[in-house]
Amino acid sequence: MVDTDVIFNTRYKWAIDPDGEDTRTLAKSQYDVRNVGTHELGHVVGLDDLYQAEYRELTMYGYSAAKETKKISLQTGDIWGTQDIYGP
Repeated sequence: MVDTDVIFNTRYKWAIDPDGEDTRTLAKSQYDVRNVGTHELGHVVGLDDLYQAEYRELTMYGYSAAKETKKISLQTGDIWGTQDIYGP
């Protein structure tokens, strides 16, 4: 890979929850940039979306909700997926 872009859809309201834990700082309809950005960067390194319910807590789960901040860092399964591609 030489170059890639991640573009945030301007039809959504974006914000950053300062500590990633207190979603009261986000309005009801705002999406956390780090939450979605971490997921999108997973695609940059070759990870696919996961849609099975048991993967709901993983960063690469294919759905996100407004005010969600639990995916601002990689979970164990996301790390294993990356290691499967590139090695430990």
